[in-house]
Amino acid sequence: MNWQLVADRDNMAQTLEKVFAGWHQRCFANSPNVHPGLSVEIRDLQEVQDWYLAYLLTPIALYRLAMPLRVPDIPLPEGWSAAARVDQPCTGLGPALGLKIPGVLGQGHLQYLPEIGHFLWQPLVQNLRRYPDAAAVFAAWEGVIDHRRKTRASMQEQQRCDRRDFLRRLMPAPREP
Repeated sequence: MNWQLVADRDNMAQTLEKVFAGWHQRCFANSPNVHPGLSVEIRDLQEVQDWYLAYLLTPIALYRLAMPLRVPDIPLPEGWSAAARVDQPCTGLGPALGLKIPGVLGQGHLQYLPEIGHFLWQPLVQNLRRYPDAAAVFAAWEGVIDHRRKTRASMQEQQRCDRRDFLRRLMPAPREP
């Protein structure tokens, strides 16, 4: 039971947009959660350690997309081979699998589409109806990322200060001559 990898890597962003637009139309076009002003967009497509990473915006949600360039060292769960999934109904989120890819947090949900093979994705922003357009969705997500960066920097600074304070208490004060 091996991963099926994307075969056509030319014009990858356009291929992904076409495939996910078709998937959205088949699976979610009549959902009340669809944002009628949004279309499928791929942004920030890049190769990182044997994976394609991208942001995928659909009229339903914004996802972090991870597509393997080589068969990953992650076994496919039972029932998730290409042959087993090809005729299955739409699945929004498959089983969660652990990831070790820089820039991708912890785990992603397995998915399979015959046109592109197996991939993992993480839902980032849902309930998109509150955003007027794609730029607002991406701006909101960038705000989340910026907040995370600032929080991490603040925590690291606090840890440095705590260590210094701890070491000061252990070290004797210098004696005056």
